[in-house]
Amino acid sequence: MLQDEEKLKRKRRQLLAALCLVAALFVLRGILFATGALKAVTKRTPRELQDMLPRTEVRIGTGDASAPGCGGFLLDAFKSSTKEENFTVYLATSKSALKRVTDDVYDTLRVTTSQGDLIDPEVVSVSEDEDVAILRGALSEEAQAPFSRDALARENAGDFVYYLLADGTLKSGSYIRGGTGAKGARENFMSFTGDFTKELSGGGVYTEQGYLLGMMIQSDAGTVQVLPADRVEHYYYSVKEP
Repeated sequence: MLQDEEKLKRKRRQLLAALCLVAALFVLRGILFATGALKAVTKRTPRELQDMLPRTEVRIGTGDASAPGCGGFLLDAFKSSTKEENFTVYLATSKSALKRVTDDVYDTLRVTTSQGDLIDPEVVSVSEDEDVAILRGALSEEAQAPFSRDALARENAGDFVYYLLADGTLKSGSYIRGGTGAKGARENFMSFTGDFTKELSGGGVYTEQGYLLGMMIQSDAGTVQVLPADRVEHYYYSVKEP
């Protein structure tokens, strides 16, 4: 009789442990979805990316419509208070591309979104060590390029990457881990094979999940050099005003 009761108690404990484990897995699943870790493994179709990427990609130029422009993307958008009508937005672009476009004269600098909205920007900071510049402006809508360190770490050689041409057309390329293959490639840079013109410098390149992989810098023989997104983000937070 005592043995039967002991067996019953043991089975109840085992059942309770199993139920606790199932509950813990559901909680973990919820956390992963909330943080975007599970969502990050879901690939988007080219059509979805064509709809998504123009919301955060911008064109940077001057008042002279004939002058060459460059690419850029929205890094952050927020309101300091509910009374503010517009969002404060921070943008990133290539330092060398910005210099080529403006020759360090920023008075006529203008930024255009894919929706045709104009952002009157100010140059917050230009990195001395990285090929990146941070701009700030105002925009009526909240938009920023999605970034995930986990998605960045999961990218493998041969994976598709996506970016926009100057006219907004979606293009794909093949990811190359590291900067191998590009003329003058720098250590810890990434690369992908794809079409490139100078007007694309400073624009973003994205994973199949739609996460920002990095910033396009330069190209040689069809290999595009990319400044990783985590280094762009690190520089942004180092110069962002509190």
